[in-house]
Amino acid sequence: MFQLMDWVKSHFVTERDLRATAWALGSRHRGEIGAGARAEIRLPNKSSSQRAVLRAVIRDEARKAQAPDRQGGSSAASGE
Repeated sequence: MFQLMDWVKSHFVTERDLRATAWALGSRHRGEIGAGARAEIRLPNKSSSQRAVLRAVIRDEARKAQAPDRQGGSSAASGE
């Protein structure tokens, strides 16, 4: 039972961990967060929990790329 709990904890990624890792990747890879995560996940010195965070970053970056632009400022949204 403890092994199962350890496995779950190692694969659970908090929003805080996701943001912190994305910020660090952006710093190390000149703003290329997704590319940095894909490069670092291949490194042999990463633990399973670090790989889980990197996979979460890759998923989050893909989700952001597919999301519509919220900065557009449409007049329908402002009630005009």
